[in-house]
Amino acid sequence: MSLKQPLPAELESVRDAARRALGPVLPVSDATNAAKDFLFEARRSEAGRDLPPYYLVYFLLVDLLGFQNLGKSEKISWSVPIDYLGRAFLIEHRKFGVGVFVPDLDKDEEAAREVVIYIKKAVKIARPFSDWL
Repeated sequence: MSLKQPLPAELESVRDAARRALGPVLPVSDATNAAKDFLFEARRSEAGRDLPPYYLVYFLLVDLLGFQNLGKSEKISWSVPIDYLGRAFLIEHRKFGVGVFVPDLDKDEEAAREVVIYIKKAVKIARPFSDWL
């Protein structure tokens, strides 16, 4: 599930604006700090319950901005690792809905809330892209 056709020129500005709206939410890189078993041990944050609908989050992160989708697994439809201020988080659509998954619930709940705010802003800005799709 990814964008198969090229983005029309008039939507390039939407892509740029959505990228800026995400602020410090970036695709993961070699510089991202993550525990060895992070993908298997990340826990759902409460803040993630405030995310927009799963398809809008996917369209934004994967189709519009090109973040990596780690694919499916037993109870996961899609999984997108992100870097927020140098730390790894996951945005996933699981059996019970979309969420932000963090390494440490006690330490990372506030950061997850901030990630949700950035994603909500970017989804709103990316509306013309979602409508085009």
